[in-house]
Amino acid sequence: MDTKTLMLANMVGYISVVVFMIAYNRNHLNKVNREHFISQVMFAMAFIFFSLGYFWEAFDALSTILGNIGMIFGSTFIMISIIRFCDRMSSSLYNKIIGISSILAISSAVFRIIPDFSNLRIGLVTLTIAVYLTISCFFLLKNKTKSHLQTVIAYAFLFVAFTHYYRTWEAFDFSRLYTIETPHIGHALAMIGMYIYLIISGSGVVLISKEASDEKLYHAATYDGLTGCLNRQSIVTMAQDIIDNNSSSDQVIALVMVDIDHFKALNDDYGHDVGDEMLIRFTKTLKDNMNPEDLLGRYGGDEFILLMRDQSCESIRSRCEAMRHAVEISGYESIYYTATFGVACLTSDIRFDFDHFAKVADHALYKAKTISRNAVYVQAVEA
Repeated sequence: MDTKTLMLANMVGYISVVVFMIAYNRNHLNKVNREHFISQVMFAMAFIFFSLGYFWEAFDALSTILGNIGMIFGSTFIMISIIRFCDRMSSSLYNKIIGISSILAISSAVFRIIPDFSNLRIGLVTLTIAVYLTISCFFLLKNKTKSHLQTVIAYAFLFVAFTHYYRTWEAFDFSRLYTIETPHIGHALAMIGMYIYLIISGSGVVLISKEASDEKLYHAATYDGLTGCLNRQSIVTMAQDIIDNNSSSDQVIALVMVDIDHFKALNDDYGHDVGDEMLIRFTKTLKDNMNPEDLLGRYGGDEFILLMRDQSCESIRSRCEAMRHAVEISGYESIYYTATFGVACLTSDIRFDFDHFAKVADHALYKAKTISRNAVYVQAVEA
């Protein structure tokens, strides 16, 4: 396939992507998507101008200048969108990238105006794309929350970068004139690379953006916004699954209801901001004293649920006592507070639904409070 056909295929492809992204961004516009959209518009314009130069020689110089500028800023905004997606973009870095790209764009225009500088112009633009792709790859692979999809996209970017590095090597051979009209392997590789780039940037970047949005929605639907532990619906669902499968384990299972003693009075005396901070500290204290397989969820207000497994009810009691003591000595600034634990302990493989289990734990919590707050009360679950 010749270079002209590959260029036209890229033009049609990028125009199509722009049309689809206009429709998509009507409901999903954010900074990452906006910068990604700008990159696709730039690439579409670049290939439109390059194609015009092929068919109308009178526009050759202007179309080449505008096409090169489009290629440079297309790759610029892809890189910016990736860096922003990885949460590493700052205003100073953004300004530096735009400044460097502007200098490169002006240089490419100058090299087109000066005769016999096509080698340097093509090499400069191609190398810019290759380097920006490599930087995008680096940020994706270094992203702490990277997914398998991000890894695949990163290596696809790297492959496209290598096609452009090869073309750069060809262009910087100044012993011969290097133009788009002369057949070279580098031209074909770069155009094929740009078509792969089209697929990656057209769908892949949108997918990783959607993946991140889905993860945020999942986190919001699963975890409590203030304390970071499981929310009520999630802890109930997970607890029910564990209760249903309890017959396959030789350990006892315990549902623990725990709340801060006199929390309403503390909240009224010190204010809701202090109350919220107390809940955050309280949750952290519980997490620091949990086993990795334990579950912690906020049931409502200052009431939390712990789902624990151990060898015996006495072991569960000892661990809850350790948590109670940890809360007692933790405090918040100069505020002293304590917690009470009601433990429902299931020692057999009798099947119960969560509501019954929770009622036993709630009754145990009530008993503990009537006897003495800042205490642990254990009650066996019976048929």
